[in-house]
Amino acid sequence: MPGVPLVVVESPYRALTGPLEAYLDVLDAAWPPDKQAPITFVVLPEYVARNWWERILYNQSVKRLRSSLLGRPHTVVVNVPYRREDPTLFERAHAGSGEDTPDGNTPDGDTPASEPAGDAGAA
Repeated sequence: MPGVPLVVVESPYRALTGPLEAYLDVLDAAWPPDKQAPITFVVLPEYVARNWWERILYNQSVKRLRSSLLGRPHTVVVNVPYRREDPTLFERAHAGSGEDTPDGNTPDGDTPASEPAGDAGAA
C-alpha cells in the first residue's frame, strides 16, 4: 500500500513477543502527546490446518503474539487465515496443455500417446 511503510523488527534467538511489544512501545513513546494516538494494526498470518496434527504443529507463535497484544491500547490485531495450496493444483492447471509430468505421464494420469498403454481392452 502506498504510504504505509513495511517495518522489519529483527529479533535475536527467535524471540517474537518481546521485540514486537518493545517496538510498539517505541512507536507509542515517539508519538507527540498533543496529538490523538493512532491505531496500530498488527497483521498476523494464520495457517488453516487441514489435519488435526497440523493444529498442534502450526500457529503456536501466532497464538502467543495474539494473546500478548490483545487488550493493548490503540492496537488492533488482524488475523489473516491462509491455506497451503493443494499439491496437485499445478498438475490440474496444466492438464489441458498436453505437457508431461516428471514421471512421464500426462497430468490426468494417462500414459503419453507415443507409448503403448498395454492391453486395455483385454479382460
